[in-house]
Amino acid sequence: MYSLNPEIMKNRHIFIFIPIVILMLPACSQKQTKPRDNTGTHDAVQAVQTPESPAKDKSLLDILSLYRARRYESVADAIASPDTVYKLVLHGQKLGNIPPEIAELKYLNSLDMAFNELTEVPPCIKDLEYLQGLYLNGNMITEIPSFVYGYRYLSGLDISENQLTRVSPDIQKLYRLTVLNLRANKLTEVPAEIYHLRQLKSLHLDHNQLAEIPEGITSLTNLTNLRLEHNQLTDFPDELGYMVQLEELWLQGNPIPLKRISYLRAKLPATRIRF
Repeated sequence: MYSLNPEIMKNRHIFIFIPIVILMLPACSQKQTKPRDNTGTHDAVQAVQTPESPAKDKSLLDILSLYRARRYESVADAIASPDTVYKLVLHGQKLGNIPPEIAELKYLNSLDMAFNELTEVPPCIKDLEYLQGLYLNGNMITEIPSFVYGYRYLSGLDISENQLTRVSPDIQKLYRLTVLNLRANKLTEVPAEIYHLRQLKSLHLDHNQLAEIPEGITSLTNLTNLRLEHNQLTDFPDELGYMVQLEELWLQGNPIPLKRISYLRAKLPATRIRF
């Protein structure tokens, strides 16, 4: 009696699974209008679509599909097939200027322009409305232009190792951000509006010139990694001690009294506090 049940159950699973596969294959084939990309990028996009999906929905890839998407490393190669480009990596190419043709990559999800000797965020990227990741670290950028705050799908922004002196309160418009990296700039303050980014998991403000942290930080209920090291902090809001979800808190390189660090360690015994 017991030996039959596993077989019966396995057969039932097989019987149910096969029709589902057969039903889904026509939908995928109907949507396929371009040759398959050997990297699997096109297939990844098709897998998350339904026949009735509007065209613009196809441009937002989930994390796994974006990871698998073909990695383009030159604008020239990318614009040869602009409708299938989701990830462009120009990291470390020292371009100085970004070719304006990049604006043709209307479905771009991830753009890495780190270490390219840029003095500004290139205006030609302002209409890349589906950006989820923007990496501008290691340049000479002095301000974040207003159009960046209009990227409604942006979840990761890295503008570390630049020359920023301020961050606009408009940063709050990037409400999907989970990672914000502002390390190694010239910031003397951060706007309290940064605490409206309720999805933040990692916030890097280290290696700046911050003298204080605005109150309200407990609003960041999803924050697990907070980096404040190597600033000019002499204290912090007491409410920092109530952020029990923090996994790592970096405070070294600040003239904070030891008794205040002891307060934090008592309040946050599960947090790894670096001082």
